[in-house]
Amino acid sequence: MTSHKRLEKFSVQPVVKQEHMPSNHREYFNCNADEFKKWANAVGTSTEEVVKYFLTSGSVPEQGYKACMSLTKLGKRYGKKKLETACERMLAFSSMPSIRTITTLLKNSKEPDRPAEKTDNSNKYGITRGAAYWRKAGGEK
Repeated sequence: MTSHKRLEKFSVQPVVKQEHMPSNHREYFNCNADEFKKWANAVGTSTEEVVKYFLTSGSVPEQGYKACMSLTKLGKRYGKKKLETACERMLAFSSMPSIRTITTLLKNSKEPDRPAEKTDNSNKYGITRGAAYWRKAGGEK
């Protein structure tokens, strides 16, 4: 339990102490437009364009922070190369990117890193039992 000094004046804004927050909540306080632009520059040019769109599409840059944060999480999950490819594809068919569409592109993308599995077509009809299985009991051999 933590106790705080009582405020002298009424304030509409809540009193927030970062040291009382969990670490995953604290990372949002470190977000700013410059950090997102620097991160996007390290990923690629298409990701840079998407981040610039998110930061400029609202009336203030802070409105795009949530989308930029989601983009960084997608980069951690899928890797920078795949994120850049998804952003490139997104910008190819729309000038107004969205996190939902980029996420869908990443989920549905084919993975070229893994070689395609070779299938054995020798048994294309699905019959797995031999002739001995189908002989009647006590019948001919």
